[in-house]
Amino acid sequence: MTKALRLAIIAGLAMAGPTLAWSMAGSGVAGARATTGCAKSGQAGAGAYPTFCAIPEAPRDVRGADAFKAAVVETRLAGRQTLRDSAPDTFLLPIGGAEAFAADARARAAYPSAAAAPAEQATRDFADAARARATPPKPRHP
Repeated sequence: MTKALRLAIIAGLAMAGPTLAWSMAGSGVAGARATTGCAKSGQAGAGAYPTFCAIPEAPRDVRGADAFKAAVVETRLAGRQTLRDSAPDTFLLPIGGAEAFAADARARAAYPSAAAAPAEQATRDFADAARARATPPKPRHP
């Protein structure tokens, strides 16, 4: 190792050392503050251990391994079906199929028949009732 590399490593550790020590001391996982308090008090384990009565019951609403596997398989099959449905060749029209596609689109977009339209008088009655229920807006300046 060259002298410059050794110097760079030492400088890096010297700069990072206080930062690492500060972050570990404040974490509470293996920090010095948490362990010194317990060691001084002499009561590190007093009341810290739970009893067997404190163990919670096993959850009952958790699905079993077979049901979990079935859900995973179902999700994967749905994903594969989505990939098949959205494949690039899915959106292509066969040769000569444009006319059939256009005729089908025109049939779907046709106006509804006159029998399906509401009566003119019923429309007027609805509009008159809506106007009667409407309240005028409040004036902007009192």
